[in-house]
Amino acid sequence: MTRINRSAMLVAVLAMPLLAGCHGGVKLDPATVNVAQGLSTPYRVHPGDILEIKFKYHPADNSTATVDTDGRLNLPMTGELQVSGLLLPELEELIRERASRYMRDPVVNVTITTSESKAYVGGEVVDEGFVTLTRPMTVLQAVFERGGFGPGADLSDVVILSHEEGQAVARQIDLEAELEGDPSQRTLLAADEIVFVPKTAVAKANQFVDEYINRMMPDFLTRMIRFNPIGP
Repeated sequence: MTRINRSAMLVAVLAMPLLAGCHGGVKLDPATVNVAQGLSTPYRVHPGDILEIKFKYHPADNSTATVDTDGRLNLPMTGELQVSGLLLPELEELIRERASRYMRDPVVNVTITTSESKAYVGGEVVDEGFVTLTRPMTVLQAVFERGGFGPGADLSDVVILSHEEGQAVARQIDLEAELEGDPSQRTLLAADEIVFVPKTAVAKANQFVDEYINRMMPDFLTRMIRFNPIGP
């Protein structure tokens, strides 16, 4: 066996464990992805949000205010309130309770005019970056907000990173199953969460071949045994 053949055999052996049980990259048309109907998780107030506060029977007291970096909201009728993390119905009730000192049976409505609540989408997607959570948004919707999946994406093993009580928490979801109709995999994003879409085993094998074999071999060997990407 020649030296060149031994090199080719080495690459094949190294790639075999990566190829076992792998899924090929999936190309999807965003138009085929259903909007998450029936998802109505209430919005949680976030620092930087701009809120419109309306008093139904006291329009002269309506106002627009920004939640400061410490999560506080300051209104003429209530004074300073700690509001970060509150659901909108909870915030409305808090304002109603405080305003009741000066108004008779106030009816309060709060809407978000500008949201600073964001999540990050990265990994094997077309355009890594932030999505703004001005409405309930699923992980799948967030991926398509960033251009969709990359050609080497593994939809079955998507990871969501979040923080709970100061601790980092990771959970795995199967977007491939969701696309096939499994509603249990439909997951809403929360503020500051990170979505990571990994590569398939085939994509990892191709990356290995490119980075550690083709780019590291002497030029004359590379020209002789250049490896092509693994296909179906």
